[in-house]
Amino acid sequence: MKNKNSNFLRFGGDIFRSAHFSLSMLYFLILLAIVGIFNIVIFYSINTNSMEISTPSVEMGAFNEKDKDSYGSDEFRTRIITARNKRASEQITEAILILDFSILLAGGVGSFWLAHRALEPLEQAHKLQSEFVSNASHEIRTPLAALQLETEMILKDKNASKEELCEVLESNLEEAKSLTAMVNMLLKLSKIDEEIPLSATNLNEVVKARIAKFPDADKRIKFEDGKDFIIQNNETVIDEMATILIDNALKYNVSKEPVEVKIFRQNRQAILEISNFSNEISQDELNRFFDRFYRCDKVRSCNNRTEGYGLGLAIAKKLADKTHSNISVKNERIPKTKKFKTTFAVAMRFSK
Repeated sequence: MKNKNSNFLRFGGDIFRSAHFSLSMLYFLILLAIVGIFNIVIFYSINTNSMEISTPSVEMGAFNEKDKDSYGSDEFRTRIITARNKRASEQITEAILILDFSILLAGGVGSFWLAHRALEPLEQAHKLQSEFVSNASHEIRTPLAALQLETEMILKDKNASKEELCEVLESNLEEAKSLTAMVNMLLKLSKIDEEIPLSATNLNEVVKARIAKFPDADKRIKFEDGKDFIIQNNETVIDEMATILIDNALKYNVSKEPVEVKIFRQNRQAILEISNFSNEISQDELNRFFDRFYRCDKVRSCNNRTEGYGLGLAIAKKLADKTHSNISVKNERIPKTKKFKTTFAVAMRFSK
């Protein structure tokens, strides 16, 4: 599977390298055409002016006797003018060629850079899509393989009892529910791209109502808030983000102490903060917390009972972005102890 994925990513990279070269050449050819047209116009103007100057006009022929004595015959004067025009044309041509070379050199570098800037978002999106498909395929294949294996084994066992058959069916049902849950999360993630209506919402009430729905909330969750905050957001979105973040904190809490949920004001924004005790987590791993299907090994190993697909935080991040909120995560050591805390914070705008 890894070889197929690497080949697919390599194929995608080859496509973008080819597109990068083609787009760079297109930009360069456009620049070359503009420079060519500019040169044609300039040289045409020079040649036209040279012919006009070289042809004595009435005004040019109206030399007084002193001028004639200085310059001699008309033929000699014409030669002098022609020589000067030729030298001026050569100097102008040389300057234009140097300018053309400089423009084309700078344009070639600029074309390469512009093509890179134009294709970079597409290449990044292609890479993320490829990784997403690969991860989704892996997550779906695991429960399907378990379903297939258990079903094949029980079918081969002709002496299987009714209890064994029921046990396999129950196991298959759990795997089916697991698959259904993951597919629902994927569908939810894809639908977030739709426009989300915003309105004045009481943050405290929504969070309190969500906390009350968790089992043993009084013992497992410590809630701190002050006065009610009215924010410009969406009630369903706030409820979903609170559910994801609190559930994540409960799932990965390494201590028997309760998870902390706080609502407070900071920098003219309402802050929803959820903290839980955890292992030490590096900044590189924290930066990937909101990636789809990502589950940190240190976090995953903190509790053998944890389950999930690494989609919840990705959904929370996308919901925050769609409602003009900001979600962040940090991992800090508690002063004078060896314990660490992981804290998620959502900053939301107040309603006007």
